[in-house]
Amino acid sequence: LAHNLKSGAAYIGAAPLAALAGSLEQALRAGQMERVPLLAPDLIVALEGVLSGLARTMPAAPQAARDADVAALLARLEGYLHADDARADDALAELETVLARPHPAAAQALAALRRAVDDIEYDAALAHLRTLKETKNT
Repeated sequence: LAHNLKSGAAYIGAAPLAALAGSLEQALRAGQMERVPLLAPDLIVALEGVLSGLARTMPAAPQAARDADVAALLARLEGYLHADDARADDALAELETVLARPHPAAAQALAALRRAVDDIEYDAALAHLRTLKETKNT
């Protein structure tokens, strides 16, 4: 994994990340496991910086595509909740990612939905899901 990260970082011109991943790779190959916790924090910071930069270069999806994604996620989440299926947690996590910055009413409904799913209160979650849908339609 460290080798792949080093190669990928070098390929996109992220030299500091490539160097840190290379150091980690060398430590692992040499069996110097005590160095891993020392190298990891800087590696994580460098990786987060590269990922953040890459995210800014990605074009935003057209609104129609985002709306279709949200509708599909809402439908899938609702199905999981009706079936008392634990995959509701995964579907909700995807929805939270897509709705990264919802307006205040949607944010409230989403937070209440998250609490209900975390507590495995799927009937309550369905009520919060209906509220969330109503806020998306206004």
